[in-house]
Amino acid sequence: MILRGIETLALGKARAVEVSYEAGAYVDARGAPVKLLDMACHECMNRYYLLADEPIDFCPHCGHRRTAWASYDEARAWSFGHDFGWLHRLGRNVFAVRDAGGQWTLAIAPGADALWSTGRHFEVRALADAGPS
Repeated sequence: MILRGIETLALGKARAVEVSYEAGAYVDARGAPVKLLDMACHECMNRYYLLADEPIDFCPHCGHRRTAWASYDEARAWSFGHDFGWLHRLGRNVFAVRDAGGQWTLAIAPGADALWSTGRHFEVRALADAGPS
């Protein structure tokens, strides 16, 4: 599923920057150049932009990461280093979900009910507050 609303955002751990393409370069709202990475998720195949100086390590569309956590506490500690305000403004939240093997992975959804309804998770816990930052 493509997450509508991030097409013009460059995402970083601590901030998200609205970008546009002008005269052969990406710029922010003030016209300052923005170095970004043009990415694609190998799991959901959706594209997105990252800030080159502080890239996130997950897909903002589906939540895919290369590594899982052994515990919810590890996932929660990881989440403290991120600003998810851009995600909340789009009506989504970030969760840690436990699979049958006991591993915790990242999931992005409108709410916990959407994740429970898939029948694939043994535990669903929020990683960030539900409101915008």
